[in-house]
Amino acid sequence: MKITVKAFATFREILGQTGQLNIESPTRELDIKTLIEYLVEHLGVRFREEILDENGMVKKNVKILVNGRDIDFLNGVSTKLKDGDIVVFVPPVAGG
Repeated sequence: MKITVKAFATFREILGQTGQLNIESPTRELDIKTLIEYLVEHLGVRFREEILDENGMVKKNVKILVNGRDIDFLNGVSTKLKDGDIVVFVPPVAGG
């Protein structure tokens, strides 16, 4: 299964110069929670600190989209992924 992970704004540099990673998973079952665990393992402490709170939950102001749909309107971190999905991490946005 191939998944594309993208990040914008301040999260972009965590993923590298392009702000995008292509991940191949040997398992057929993959959800957002498992993907985050994989990314924490491979990207390190900075990714964890930016995305997760002190309890290991996705921070309230971080948006995660699967194919353009907010996971809050799907099944949250239990949202199942399928081959070809695009997962986007969007940092909090402020302005005035």
